[in-house]
Amino acid sequence: VVESGENLGGATALNRGMDWARAQGFELAFLFDQDSVPLAGFGTAMLSHYHSAAHRERLGIVSPVHLDRIHRTVIAPHPGPRGNPITITSGALLPMAVYEQLGPFADALFIDEVDTEYCLRLCRRHYRIEIAAQAQLLHSLGNSVPVTLFGKRILTLTNHNSLRRYYSVRNRIWIIRHYAGTFPGFSLRMAKGIVADLIKVVLGETEKRAKLSKMLRGARDGLAGRGGPYA
Repeated sequence: VVESGENLGGATALNRGMDWARAQGFELAFLFDQDSVPLAGFGTAMLSHYHSAAHRERLGIVSPVHLDRIHRTVIAPHPGPRGNPITITSGALLPMAVYEQLGPFADALFIDEVDTEYCLRLCRRHYRIEIAAQAQLLHSLGNSVPVTLFGKRILTLTNHNSLRRYYSVRNRIWIIRHYAGTFPGFSLRMAKGIVADLIKVVLGETEKRAKLSKMLRGARDGLAGRGGPYA
């Protein structure tokens, strides 16, 4: 356990863990969130995928199949640039050599979209992001609640609290500012995602006033280029 004495954010925590792994001479590192549970055979499947991958020298991340902890449904990754998925940090297998080439996770993001930014950096450097189909990980995305119409899921409410809404909006705008020139299509989808989350909060979530206020603050700070913890 590496204690920091204060909350420095998820990105900095990941970087400190990776620094420790590098100092120990490890070649690979697994990343996990505190609320994730790998299922039987996870490690074997992940390492098998990595070691058997074609063009392994261009493999930047191996990700498992993520399952919602409550509903056991697949959490589909977002499509990313150049045919790569945008994967969740938890469960990811990272080659240390690639991490050293790309540099650390973006401390400015603090929490939320840290994984997205790292995936985009990999795509920009023409690395591959692959899913190990035989590896499964139980994971939580907020307090997710599916909304159905005539028996068909039409959207999912994550019910993140107002502070997470702040980081989500601010950091997506931060990413758009940094990657719109390289990946305009993906950046446009991120902008649409902000609007979609706004609609979800208005239509289906609790604490609307607090969340909308934090989302507005996040938009202002994102446009101003501010990072770090919420002031």
